Amino acid sequence: MIELSYSEATALATKAARGAGHHWGEAEEAAIATSWLCAAGCDGLKHLHRALTHIDTPGCPLKVGIQVLDFARIKTGAIDQNTVFLAIKEPIFVLPFAVQAAKIRQQNLTFHVDHHAISIDAHGHVNGIGSVQDIAQASVKVIPAHTETIYPKTHPNPRVFTQVDTFDALTSLAHMTYVPATEASRAAGAGAGTSDND
Repeated sequence: MIELSYSEATALATKAARGAGHHWGEAEEAAIATSWLCAAGCDGLKHLHRALTHIDTPGCPLKVGIQVLDFARIKTGAIDQNTVFLAIKEPIFVLPFAVQAAKIRQQNLTFHVDHHAISIDAHGHVNGIGSVQDIAQASVKVIPAHTETIYPKTHPNPRVFTQVDTFDALTSLAHMTYVPATEASRAAGAGAGTSDND
């Protein structure tokens, strides 16, 4: 297992999402979602890595999550229209966006993954994640809940843990954001240049 701080995990998630092909705005949203999943007791970095393998598919969970969040305040948006997103890969990765949407709307929501339902209160507290973290693909919808229940606040994990292979895979993606050094860039002042007298 690899142990990281939240700042380290967030930086890794942002760069990995960018390296996978998302633009910086999407990459930052991916990092926020990853951090939320880690705090909720999941291996958020593992879920991120799985989500990033579906960037070019209609079932990309990051793009669905951003869509849910972007239209959270709009009555013609996905939440109020009970929109069902079909064949979403790594559907748990949409949950952090539903949580943000509940806080924006100040409204309880229900997050459906096939026949599983997760309740979210207006403060963003979640009534259990259950077995949805193990579902690889499912239909997803986020709809208004007809309840004003407030769920207990959970205490986030103080550190982030993930498997070595997940960390290595995300690090490889993150490295794709780095610009390789050249003799010209070194001579222009990048790095130590052609001589290092320190």
